[in-house]
Amino acid sequence: MSGAATRPLDDPALCSGLRAHAKDAWPIECCGLIVRTSDGLAVRRGVNLAASSTRFELDAATLMRARRDQTPIVAIYHSHCDAPALFSTEDQRFAAAWPGVDQVLIAVHAGVAGDVVVASAPR
Repeated sequence: MSGAATRPLDDPALCSGLRAHAKDAWPIECCGLIVRTSDGLAVRRGVNLAASSTRFELDAATLMRARRDQTPIVAIYHSHCDAPALFSTEDQRFAAAWPGVDQVLIAVHAGVAGDVVVASAPR
């Protein structure tokens, strides 16, 4: 993902679910998964074990649920609190551990969720 271009996420239903999670979690970063179900793409809220406004640690239970339900992980998402939707060096390092999985970022300022962008993983 390093150096990968980002683009706005253009799925209104996904964006709505992601923004709602970012708003609910603020002032800490939210995190979770976008999975492929028989009905299409779905947001699976995770728990940020870091409970931090500047980093996230996705809980294992969310990952295990995706595996148990046999729902492929399409993307991992998290928010940036009171910061723009720009992928940090730390975000890029995290993404490198998940080849083939897109990374989605939600900007949330003062509890109001805004831009939602995606960086596609190399396939």
